[in-house]
Amino acid sequence: MAETRICRNVKVNGRRTSLSLEPYFWQSLEEVCRREGLTINALCTLIDKRRGDATLTAVLRVILLRYFRAAADFSHDEAADNTARLILEIERSSERPSGLVAA
Repeated sequence: MAETRICRNVKVNGRRTSLSLEPYFWQSLEEVCRREGLTINALCTLIDKRRGDATLTAVLRVILLRYFRAAADFSHDEAADNTARLILEIERSSERPSGLVAA
């Protein structure tokens, strides 16, 4: 059962772009930003600077999956308690952009 994607505008490095994600991913992105004290624009800018050749949408999906898997494996405090850990996940995700499937 495929969900309809929602297209939203975000600012990445000060320029407007659109992202098309399923509602669950938008909710997950909002939750990560709330937990980490970031705006969606700020997080997307961090990711964009490190994503390599992969699409921003593909890297976002991988990061969100890794973030919540880590939170499930450990407590929230251990898995996702600061932006530095999130940035490391971003960098790990962008090391192998060929392994990501573009949306």
